Amino acid sequence: MGGAATALRGDAWTDGNPAVAGTRSGRSLAFFASQSFGLSELRYSAFQYIEPTTIGAFSLGASSFGFSDFRRTDASVGYGRGFAFGAMRKAYFGMLLSYRSVTIAGYGAQGAVDFSLGGMVELASGLDLGFSATNVSAADLGNGGELPRSLAVGLAFRPSEPLLVSADAYQEIGYPLSARVGIELLPVDVLYVRAGAVSQPAGLTFGAGVRLGLVAVDISAQRHEVLGWSPAGGLSMLW
Repeated sequence: MGGAATALRGDAWTDGNPAVAGTRSGRSLAFFASQSFGLSELRYSAFQYIEPTTIGAFSLGASSFGFSDFRRTDASVGYGRGFAFGAMRKAYFGMLLSYRSVTIAGYGAQGAVDFSLGGMVELASGLDLGFSATNVSAADLGNGGELPRSLAVGLAFRPSEPLLVSADAYQEIGYPLSARVGIELLPVDVLYVRAGAVSQPAGLTFGAGVRLGLVAVDISAQRHEVLGWSPAGGLSMLW
């Protein structure tokens, strides 16, 4: 969906917004893998678990990117919770604490801890507003090794059960503002079809998913205007 995930309530991933954990009513365990532009050196894999409790939802995740000569590894713990907002609506707040490590062959490894925040609120029935800020602690790896810092604001609109539309404005510090939009359709009860677009860097995304009972399987691909296709796939268990 073009990466427009800042206001996706009930998602199994908190990368787009740490507050998402607080919107889940049940547990989730999700796995994801991608290979950018078909290059084995650009493989990415990740998992995340979310455990809702009576005092809020807790998340645990890890990811790895790269190959033997260069590897970035992240591990995170998070918390999200919903609060009453008006008579019928809720607001959600979340935080994520991450340890990020970079290993370069022949040079060793360096790591740092960063802190991210997110929030979400229901503006009207079927319409959610979300925001997130990553690395608000401005952590870095030392010796000029900066960790990414970003801000995002997004809307998600579900006018009916078969249709979801989302849009984000995403700004990573030091890079141009990126507009992201996505759409998801549910043509039959078990099948999801998705598409999206990104402005910076310009690209298109396409995907589909099948959910059978507690298990969901997703495939997707992103098209970069110069570098080509990046395939990806995911497996989720929701209960």
